[in-house]
This record gives sequence, C-alpha cells and structure tokens, in this order.
Amino acid sequence: MKDILKATHGSPDKQLTLGDRKIQCYVLEDGTAVLSGRGMQEALGLGQAHGTKLKVFLGNKAIKPFIDKDLAMVLDNPIRFTRPGRGGKTAVGYDATVLPKVCRAVLDARRAGSIKEDAKLSAIAMECEMLVSAFSDVGIVALVYEITGYEKDKDKYALRKFLEKFLEKERGKWVKTFSDD
Repeated sequence: MKDILKATHGSPDKQLTLGDRKIQCYVLEDGTAVLSGRGMQEALGLGQAHGTKLKVFLGNKAIKPFIDKDLAMVLDNPIRFTRPGRGGKTAVGYDATVLPKVCRAVLDARRAGSIKEDAKLSAIAMECEMLVSAFSDVGIVALVYEITGYEKDKDKYALRKFLEKFLEKERGKWVKTFSDD
C-alpha cells in the first residue's frame, strides 16, 4: 500500500474556478498537483456527490471503450492524501493531468459517434472540448511566461484570469449556438 501523502498547499476555500464550477485542488508534499474526486466530477458537470458519479460515468458503455488501460488503472487507484486543517482525515483525488485525459477520452467517444444520441453525454463532451482548449491555451502562455522570465513579474493570478476569460468567451459561443433544451 502506498504512503498517504500530505497536501502542503490548497484548502477548501482556495478552489480552481472553471467557468461556473469550483474545483478543490491541492499540491502534495511530493509536488503532485491533485484535483479532489468531487472536483473531477464537478469539472465534467456530473455534480459533487460522493465519487460514485464519476465511476458510473466512466463505466458508461459509450465512454468505457475509449478509456485506455493506463488511464483505467489511474482511475481505479485514486490518490489518497490528507488535507490541511482536516484533522488527518484522508481524502481521495486524482493527478490533475487525469482531467484532460478523461476529456480526451470523451471527445474520442464523440468523434466515433458513440454519444450522439445521448444529450447528457453530448453536453459533457462540449464541456470537455472547452476544457481541453482552455488548458492548452493556458499551458502555452505559462510556458512562454516561464521561458521569458515574465512569470516573476506577472500578476500572481494572471493564468487563472486568462483561463476564466477563455472559458467565459467559449461558453458564450455555446450559449448562442444551443438552446437551453
């Protein structure tokens, strides 16, 4: 059994904002960036009920064939860690890179035509498309900031603001394209 690491950074009141969703995130003592299990569900639009929704979603016959063995192994073995200020209570989460991998699997399912008849899955696929696009845009900006040394001079929330602005703009496009139905 793996050691249970401690989160050295993060708290329930310092959440990652992805559009209108709030995601609990932490950094563990070994430097691993982690999204809480509930946060993973929330990011995909599944809600924050205990981790069963994520497992059910990923086991869906339209999605499951697009989850490769490595990703399945990671999803079946979430990271157990302790959060600051929670009295040593163990939490469950996933390496932050798992979210874009899950999104890519959903997008692969959409490309293959597996989810076209399911409105809920189609909505989740649209959310995944926005997230993957946003993450790639933020990633290239972060790399340019790092290589140029600008990361030392920028506003400490610059990347978060960039992400929020991107998602707001993208969601605006989808709202104009699709009715509430």
